[in-house]
Amino acid sequence: ARDGGAFRQALREHHEPVFAFTYADGDGAAGRQLAGWAPRRAIPTALVNVPGRSGWYDWRGRVPFEEMTRGSVDGSAWLVTADDALEEGGPHEWWWHPGERDGRIRAGLREARAAAPLDAAALAALQADVESPRATERVRLILDLAGDLHTLPPEARQVAGVLDRWDGGTEAESRGAAAWHALLHALVGRVLEEPLGGELLQRYLQLRGVQPEVVFDALYESAVETADDRDALIDVPGLTAAVREALRRTGLSLRVQLGPNSEKWSWGRLHTLRFRPYGWPAAAWGDERSLPARPYGGDGLTVAVGEYDPAAPYDVRVVGAYRLVVDLDQPELALSALAPGTSEHPGDPRRDAGLERWLAGRPSLLATHPFVVDEAAEARLVLEPAAPPAGASLDRAP
Repeated sequence: ARDGGAFRQALREHHEPVFAFTYADGDGAAGRQLAGWAPRRAIPTALVNVPGRSGWYDWRGRVPFEEMTRGSVDGSAWLVTADDALEEGGPHEWWWHPGERDGRIRAGLREARAAAPLDAAALAALQADVESPRATERVRLILDLAGDLHTLPPEARQVAGVLDRWDGGTEAESRGAAAWHALLHALVGRVLEEPLGGELLQRYLQLRGVQPEVVFDALYESAVETADDRDALIDVPGLTAAVREALRRTGLSLRVQLGPNSEKWSWGRLHTLRFRPYGWPAAAWGDERSLPARPYGGDGLTVAVGEYDPAAPYDVRVVGAYRLVVDLDQPELALSALAPGTSEHPGDPRRDAGLERWLAGRPSLLATHPFVVDEAAEARLVLEPAAPPAGASLDRAP
């Protein structure tokens, strides 16, 4: 495909997995196209389990390519594909995230363009952004629910004080991010453990797509909107009591995990990242070349995503391991960051060559010109086919 239109037409043949493809060409055409074999259902399922013996939920063939969501941009618009819903309604069923990363990216693009003409360096900096959208707004709701903070026990007041001064950044060094996510964990557990039971709560929290922040939003909205409903999961007084108890539990937990001095608390001490290679025996992972756990910033809603498992806090389970910025007018100046490096072989001395720059948000120049590649190369790997066994036929595949 030599232009955007031809690229879209080529996607007609794509069947799986279903992706939201973004594309741009050198003439300024850019857009987004959903493509893949997506089933049409007679009854929407909201992506939950349905009775397989019932034909009502059977697939009714494939959603035609012409009905798959698409979008295009002109020279003055942004096209962002992050976690936002690509459509409202329509024939498709997807598992969208809340869309807060999308909003943060758009805000970052506006801020960067207002400050100076956009360039690759500005976009690379945006990829490393770890401000948690709406975090300070949610903190304010919780502190308001808690009421008079002076009536809280000392450990709860300590947490509230840290959160009151937090700016929403989730850098690995952030004290506020540590307090915020520990509080979310305690609050969700305090509210849901009794009605669900411990085992079911853990199973729920492990579902992909479950974000603790969104769970809090739902609990808050339920408490406010069902104030007169005796059968509601929780009311405002109940949520207030849960918040005050969660603040106390958080203070005790952080004192045990990070020490009594809140000045030494940090998100990265709780929120660690470990790279585990695929297909290698445990002995190879445990040798002297093992990659130790690293303090890591971000959360499940930040641009530089650092989603963790709420059921096993706070081990990181999703990151943007590959970051790429390309100016299609000057593709030879592309910037790239790959973690942990170009090789995942445990015995490769350069296995983690890209990790430090990736952690620091400083991508490297992605060399594509043959001259630059040859000049920068440290070694050359030549792959040669083995000689065929005597008497083997070369006119057919084995």
